[in-house]
Parts: sequence; C-alpha cells; structure tokens
Amino acid sequence: MEVVVPSARGVLLSIVRDPATKMQSACNFYKCCPFDYNNSTVWDSYVLSDRGKNFFFGTHGMCSLDKSSREIVGSGLDPAKPFEGNFEEVIHRVRSGKFLVLVMERMLESMLAFADVYQPHPLDLAFLSKKIQPRTGKDTTSVQAAEAWRLMREWNPFDVQLHGAANAALDEKMKAMFPNAGAKEKALLQLASLNQVLYSVCSHKVVSFRELAEWCQDKLLDNALRNLMEWKQFARGGTVTALVAHACVN
Repeated sequence: MEVVVPSARGVLLSIVRDPATKMQSACNFYKCCPFDYNNSTVWDSYVLSDRGKNFFFGTHGMCSLDKSSREIVGSGLDPAKPFEGNFEEVIHRVRSGKFLVLVMERMLESMLAFADVYQPHPLDLAFLSKKIQPRTGKDTTSVQAAEAWRLMREWNPFDVQLHGAANAALDEKMKAMFPNAGAKEKALLQLASLNQVLYSVCSHKVVSFRELAEWCQDKLLDNALRNLMEWKQFARGGTVTALVAHACVN
C-alpha cells in the first residue's frame, strides 16, 4: 500500500452502504432484477415474492447477498480459515482502525477520515455528490416497502454487521479527530463548500484551461462509474485513455 500511496501508513481502504439500498441500486444498475424509479412497488413486490426470494438466495454476481463482505474478505486473510473466521478478523481490523471502511451515506465525514489517514491534496477530497441518504423502515412509504427493507437487511447479515462496524468506527474516528464539535462542523462545511465549487466549475460544458478540464473529467469519471452510459461515452471519446496517459506522465 505504501508503494502506491506513501501516506497510507498501511491502512487499507474500502467503502460500504446500507445493504437494502445497495441491493436496490444493484438491481437498477446491473438490471439483474426488477426495479423502476417511477414505481417503487415493483422492487418491493419482487423482494416479497417467492420468485424474488429464490433469486436473491442464488448466486448472481453483483446482485448476490453479502456482496460487500465477501469482496472485502476476498480469498481470505487466512486461506485455512472459513469465511466466517476471516470476516470476524475484518470486523476487528475495522474497529481497531487497521481497515478504513468509509460509509457512503456519510460521505463528508468519510472523506475527512480518508484525509486524516491518506493525507491527499485538498482538491482530491472534492467529489460530485449523488446525495445518497440513509434509509430506514420508518421513512419508507408503505408497510410493503418497510417489509422489503427489513427482509433485505435480514438476508444480508454480514453486510449489515460490516455496515454497523464501519459506522461505529467512523463515529470514533470523528471523536478522535474533532474533540470539539464546532471544529468538526467547520471542517464539514469547508468540504461541502469545496464540493459546491467543484460542481460550479465542472458543470459548465466548456472549461477553457486544459488542465482544469482534465481534472473535471477525472472527477466526472469517478461519478460516472455509477452510470454505465456516461462511462461508455467517456470511453468512446478517448477520455479514459487520455486520463490514464496523463496520470502516468504526471
């Protein structure tokens, strides 16, 4: 890790999201199961149906249950141990700070934690936000929707535990970094303001300075990974190749 990012100090990095919203997003992005932004009952009904249950308890790539946990554990810290044993070691390392696991619903705080560990340039912390919000059964629109959220979390026990451990570790990290609540709010406001500057600058279709244009494209590519159509458009335009070459030269 230190070879790639000298300031990382041996801390590995990943990111997690509420398993219910993550699976819903996977169904939409990878088209592996029914989802309709304009009709939320489509996904809710599918989750509650026998057909949906049979699907989710199968193996379906990015739409598999406990996907985040299994990706982070990977082939195992110790190949001789079962997945469960290696997972407990991952949870221990998350809680101890040896693994930095960001929380997508708390991106501003997560990026402050990332900055403390990896020491990047302030401009590298700015990101184009999709404004992903935490969701619970209480804020869903119907009993059916609440039950769908509950079931999806129940079916992803390892991802739920990892998400909880990451949130708890982030809470402790924020307390350690900002003993004064006012200092934390100031840092969050500064990063939010930097994000707004990024949006204001990069939202223009024409950016006059080449270096700035490349930087904006780099930020857009980070975001475009959630939108396959945008990614393909960047690739067709040669932006991906150009950015890789630019990164290698610089």
